[in-house]
Amino acid sequence: MDKKVLEVIDSEVDFAKGWDELSRDERPLKDSEKPVEFWIMHIQNYLDKARKSCYGVDKTDALENIRKAAGLCVQCMEHNPTPKRSNTRCS
Repeated sequence: MDKKVLEVIDSEVDFAKGWDELSRDERPLKDSEKPVEFWIMHIQNYLDKARKSCYGVDKTDALENIRKAAGLCVQCMEHNPTPKRSNTRCS
């Protein structure tokens, strides 16, 4: 994977991890306690925003939302056991 892409995703994940430092009063669930369904709903929200941002010429907002969705995907897999792909061939 392109190193620049990894850096973009890492920066998003690092930013999001800062939210876990808030108190339980401000943020009752830590990321490690959130179910897969939570992550999917938020990923879909950012994908919807990205799609809606594609109607104009400037794709910056769309790409920012893609970055957010990618970060959420990473966090979901970090906190929920995710199997590796068993088939390495495309068919």
